[in-house]
Amino acid sequence: MRRIVDDPDAITAPDREHYATCSECRARYDAMAEDARATAGLLAAVPSADFDAAAAYQRLQTRDITRPRFGLRLPILKPSSQRMVLVLAAVFVLAAVITASANVSQIFAPKTVKPVPVTVAELESLPDLSAYGTITWSKAPQPSLVPDAATAASIAGFPAPKAGSLPDTVSKTVSYAAMPQAVGVFTFSAAKAQAAAAAKGKTLPAMPAGMDGSTLT
Repeated sequence: MRRIVDDPDAITAPDREHYATCSECRARYDAMAEDARATAGLLAAVPSADFDAAAAYQRLQTRDITRPRFGLRLPILKPSSQRMVLVLAAVFVLAAVITASANVSQIFAPKTVKPVPVTVAELESLPDLSAYGTITWSKAPQPSLVPDAATAASIAGFPAPKAGSLPDTVSKTVSYAAMPQAVGVFTFSAAKAQAAAAAKGKTLPAMPAGMDGSTLT
């Protein structure tokens, strides 16, 4: 019935036929229509708002607003209390950073290790650093073959890694080689690097300032 009053065009044909023959529905419609007319008359009789908004705002700005006698007020912290609050905040922030760091380290921690075969030819194909600069050894590397893992660990300074499971194609014969700590300084040379690139038919891009002559220990 409400739709007949508000939107008569939305009424379907069967609903119109029922309305035309139902006295109860017509009586309800007449009551709703009368309510709608009365409401529209009341709304039309509301006087329009006639006031100076700018003047009212100005009075509100210049009015002396007294503080209520009762109510909630923010506490005023003394300097010593402020320092204590800052220390507690720093502790909470530090704890959050440590927790986040631990979670990140667990996410990126390796779960499995897969052996990758490397041939001697592949190792020999690695570029020689002498083509890109100068190496000065204060303690030259001295690699050597050793009989067992214990000897290798004593020379290298750390235990030899142990593979738990290897593919069938990998030889079960284990050979150990160890080398004590070596110390050297590599000095990069832009001229040597450009010559090495030219020998392979390549051109190096522009290098950052200070790259030539930089050292790595």
